[in-house]
Amino acid sequence: MIAQTQKFLVGLDASSGTFLWGVPFATDFDQNAFTPVVFQDLVINGGIDHPLTAVRPKLDGGKWTAETVWSNPQTPMFMSSPVVIGGTIYGLTMRGRGQFVAIDAKSGKTLWNTQGREGENASMLGSPSWLLASTTDGNLVVARANPQKYEEVRRYQVAESAMWAHPAIAGGSIIVKDVDKVICWGF
Repeated sequence: MIAQTQKFLVGLDASSGTFLWGVPFATDFDQNAFTPVVFQDLVINGGIDHPLTAVRPKLDGGKWTAETVWSNPQTPMFMSSPVVIGGTIYGLTMRGRGQFVAIDAKSGKTLWNTQGREGENASMLGSPSWLLASTTDGNLVVARANPQKYEEVRRYQVAESAMWAHPAIAGGSIIVKDVDKVICWGF
């Protein structure tokens, strides 16, 4: 099990809760809203004013360690947790008042980024072909999951006030929550 504490990113034994490994990680606010993602044997983590970083936990000689594999200081993420599709990480960096980005999960290299001003936060959903991002300005952005370039297909205004909650897909609907209501859109 992988979790964030106030000062560390940790790996725990899920059956016993035993501490296995830890990497120091603290922000100026002693909090982080980023959910780490896993790609193959890498745990990818980020936070406010911290680079997006991949660590590789491994058991060596009966002892767990976690080594840093790559770090990308150009793509700090705070409240927006990315998705991994194929070998590409798609997310929203804090740079440029919010830029959608694609990052190679093996190397940490930035593949592309948008101009910016996408929002303070974006909740990301992904499939093998598509990306959905709900932004703080009430937009639902539909884009292709393309590691070569950003391909926005459509942008829908789905809320009248800020959206901070993650959207949910249920059957043929997407459910979003803005400041004071829950809205169900059919598709």
